[in-house]
Amino acid sequence: MTNREQKITNLTYPVIIHEENGHYWAEVPDVAGAFTDGNSVEETIVNIKESIELMLAYEDEIPKPSKFVDGLCDDGLVQMVNVSLADF
Repeated sequence: MTNREQKITNLTYPVIIHEENGHYWAEVPDVAGAFTDGNSVEETIVNIKESIELMLAYEDEIPKPSKFVDGLCDDGLVQMVNVSLADF
């Protein structure tokens, strides 16, 4: 049974947000291809949520989110981001 067949609708992934010269970019270690940028942390979080949802919309197997752990990254802020797959 795939994750899609199990009707997973909400997941929370750790997102790593980096700052460079007043601009922000984010990556999601658990979701290959999910990345984005923004002019603020808030904008970057909104953008990465959409990026995660779009990447997962076409996956048969949804990757299991990692748990937050201290030291997940050395050069960024870790933010847990909840995404909904209910529409996919």
